[in-house]
Amino acid sequence: MVDLCHRDVFDIAYLVSGDNDLSPAVDIVVREGKRVINVYFNIARRNSYGLRRHCQNFFKNITLSIATQYKWEIPTT
Repeated sequence: MVDLCHRDVFDIAYLVSGDNDLSPAVDIVVREGKRVINVYFNIARRNSYGLRRHCQNFFKNITLSIATQYKWEIPTT
């Protein structure tokens, strides 16, 4: 994401993750003037409130609808 940001490949990144370890990368991308939208499952153990604080916006359950559509296994915890 950071590499693509520096090459000016995108304006908005949709980050499908709940991993707070990605917060430093999000901060770099935002500092470069890009937007980062966090997309996550609305399950306490599968999302990161810390990561969302670094993003400009978030979608919850959008991944749940996609998982249902493609018959992926949906985490329950």
